[in-house]
Amino acid sequence: MEVSSSRKLIGMLGLIAYLTVYCIAVIAVTATWMTDQNILIQTIFYVIAGLAWLPPARWLLYWMNGVVRDSRGA
Repeated sequence: MEVSSSRKLIGMLGLIAYLTVYCIAVIAVTATWMTDQNILIQTIFYVIAGLAWLPPARWLLYWMNGVVRDSRGA
């Protein structure tokens, strides 16, 4: 199954927009709430924030490449 170039272009632009908004949101949270937190809380936040972008990006990459997955994950 050949995936159209427009789908890949839309997906790429969507991924860039998503990552830009996500990074700005993480920076905003860091600048406002994380500056006076305990180092353990900061570490947990950065680990979660560093991994939280992966599932939406993975879904978008699957969509871009035309991979169809059913609700059972098969």
